[in-house]
Amino acid sequence: MWGTCFLAALAVAAAAPRTARAQTSLNADAGLDHYYKSQRWFPVRVNLTHQGQPGKVEVRARFTQGLENAGDYRIPAHELRSGANEQHTIYVRAPMSYSSQPLLLELYRDGRLLTPVRPALTLVNDGEWLVLGIGGGNSALKQLTTVNLAASESAPSANPWQRGQQPKVNVAIQEPKDVPDQWQGLQAADMVVLGNVSERDLTPEQASALRDYVTTGGTLVVTGGPNWNRLGTPFFSGLLPVTVTGGATLGAARGLNSLSSGGGPSGNYPAVVGRPKTGSKVLASEGSTPLVVSGSKGSGQVIFLAFDPAAPPFRNWDRNDAFWKSLLLQPRHASVVSAISDRDFNEQFGGYNANSGQTKLADAPYAIPQLDIPAFYIVAVFLLAYIVVLVPVNYFVLKAKDKKEYAWLTTPAIVLVFSIGAYMIGYGFKGGRTLVVKAGLVEAYAGQDAAPSLFYAGLFSPRKTSYDVRLASTTPAGDESGTLFSQPTLNRGAPPLRSVQGDSSYIEDFAVDMWAMRVAKAEGVIRLKDGITANIQEQAKKVSGSIHNGSPYGLDDCFVVSATSIARVGPIAAGQQATINSPTLAGSRSGGLLPAVLLDQVKGTREDVRMKRAVLEPLCATSNVPGGVTAVNTNDRLLVGWVKDPINTLDINGHEPRELAATLMIVHLGH
Repeated sequence: MWGTCFLAALAVAAAAPRTARAQTSLNADAGLDHYYKSQRWFPVRVNLTHQGQPGKVEVRARFTQGLENAGDYRIPAHELRSGANEQHTIYVRAPMSYSSQPLLLELYRDGRLLTPVRPALTLVNDGEWLVLGIGGGNSALKQLTTVNLAASESAPSANPWQRGQQPKVNVAIQEPKDVPDQWQGLQAADMVVLGNVSERDLTPEQASALRDYVTTGGTLVVTGGPNWNRLGTPFFSGLLPVTVTGGATLGAARGLNSLSSGGGPSGNYPAVVGRPKTGSKVLASEGSTPLVVSGSKGSGQVIFLAFDPAAPPFRNWDRNDAFWKSLLLQPRHASVVSAISDRDFNEQFGGYNANSGQTKLADAPYAIPQLDIPAFYIVAVFLLAYIVVLVPVNYFVLKAKDKKEYAWLTTPAIVLVFSIGAYMIGYGFKGGRTLVVKAGLVEAYAGQDAAPSLFYAGLFSPRKTSYDVRLASTTPAGDESGTLFSQPTLNRGAPPLRSVQGDSSYIEDFAVDMWAMRVAKAEGVIRLKDGITANIQEQAKKVSGSIHNGSPYGLDDCFVVSATSIARVGPIAAGQQATINSPTLAGSRSGGLLPAVLLDQVKGTREDVRMKRAVLEPLCATSNVPGGVTAVNTNDRLLVGWVKDPINTLDINGHEPRELAATLMIVHLGH
């Protein structure tokens, strides 16, 4: 009987419908056509598919090797339903390394680790160039890999100790659909060539990423050809150094001789006709038609080619290599933000100028009273009182009362009292509130509508715990989705920073010791609306004229800085104009970007002065790092001022703590 029942149960179980087993797969493609550079951001494109019962998934990306403590970058945990097919992009900052390092992607479903994925990556060696071609026809760029470069023609991002080695050019090719949607994903590219691509081939996020790539110091080449209408859309109109007016068929390109050390190709070709904008530079022309025009955009530049270099007669031109080499080596702005960002690396690792003792912007958040060491006399008096009370006073009191046997009670009691006293003294010096300290730098150019920003945000904690840190709010012109967090090189002993990238980037489980500070690095781009413009003259030791602040940020304690002097401007409110008629003060830059005399002009509370001086010192210090802040044209006239309103506010565990910030804006006004 029991056997019959058992067989019947088996039959019922076999006949019952089975729940489909959940299957989740992860495919990934990393880098710019698999290329990446150390100390630079790069994209990891992730494809997630899921079948079966819904499951909660999370993707984590990290380097398992390198010379520094790499970060942990994640897509936030979310639910996948059956039939899901999702695409995500994780932005990873590569650690310092001298050879390709394995990138590990881990897929977790319902808390369980599935099979890890290791996408292919190729490291671009320090000092080598990386050119990214976007769109059809850019395969001709592969010719650049055969270009011979001199040892002095290293890529702009080369570390100082690598200069002098003969570099080469690496070429990556991508379709428009694979263009990163944040500018950091393009950071490794020294030049981006936008081929036969129209604005409709790009998402708004991709178009914004390309604009911000140029703003932060990149070089973008836009090619022309027969379809001139595609360059008349708002995206290209705002970027190009020319105003497109139509198209034409040209029969020669003799004007390219200056860029190719030889005559241009022979044969007819379609060209885009454009009128150079104010401030742009015509590098080559054919008759009255500009063929190659360059123009500045933020810290970078855009180069316009009226023709399509992938089409005849340019495709098989025997001077192609020389022509592209000349574009590659076009003069660039030296980015102050990039130089300051890289300096903490130069100080931490062995190499040129390592451990020079120069101050770094990354150190500025530590310039708060809470981290000061107590005065020696306080420590000495406390220890002396402890020893005196613990030994002679304790002994004589017990002896006088003939209660020496109570020493086993009085001794721990004294230790406890002084331990509580030590804590109270520390509490008095350090405080019991969470504090955010931000040291920032914004580098703008006159009249530009956006500028790269660099912030080091320090979190001071009154207890040992972990925090969730995210951007709480920005000004109406801000763009918090374009800001990514990473761990500064100076925090090499800290645990990996866990950067979660969803609708915006935030830090999860940011561990800080008691009465200690931990610093995170934030890189982004801020919007300046109409920008900042100036019309000033310097005569007879006096600066006169006006400055218009068309940005949404008010500025305090502004100065106009020239090669040998400074002049006080005062505050300039957002959207307002300031008139200048000030005597100049002697102030040589002495090898730094800014004259040291500015350190003596800082005003504010004791906390404000300490923070502002800590931000200024790296910019006033003499730097021997080639390509660093001293590479900026010292004949440039600069406007420097302190940003009044917060650019980004940090939210700590759902609350906005007390914040101390010092953000310096530097505006290049030209000669």
